[in-house]
Amino acid sequence: MADEESLRITATAAAAVVCMVPFFLTGSLAATAADGAPPATDGALLPLLGAVALSVLAWSAVRWWFGSGQVRRALRISGILRGYLLTSYVIVVGTVLLSWAKVSDKRVWAALVVLHFVWFIAAMAPVVIGTRLARRRGRSGHISPE
Repeated sequence: MADEESLRITATAAAAVVCMVPFFLTGSLAATAADGAPPATDGALLPLLGAVALSVLAWSAVRWWFGSGQVRRALRISGILRGYLLTSYVIVVGTVLLSWAKVSDKRVWAALVVLHFVWFIAAMAPVVIGTRLARRRGRSGHISPE
């Protein structure tokens, strides 16, 4: 049980990092398109390639560091991590697809810029949850993994 709780705390911290990724990968794409002129298709391709490369590197590093079984367990026990991963991928891919479709509605892009900022700030939720989980674990008498 203590091992599962430690994994849940780690997965929650990872969710906080995951939700910052769209801001850095496609936030500038949305911001430049907010004036009504989305960038060229080549400009939209770079963040998508960045998302793919970052995903491959991150998954490889996590699997190497913790082992593939731990990654599967973390995804299984942490709904927060699954939800944040899915939402982050949807934001990145959606932003790129809107750019490729040459959507020029300023309201769509302004809403997408706001979504990027809100999702970036949403990283605080997993941090708060992880802190509470760690405190609960400390009160139960388990030794902290740090």
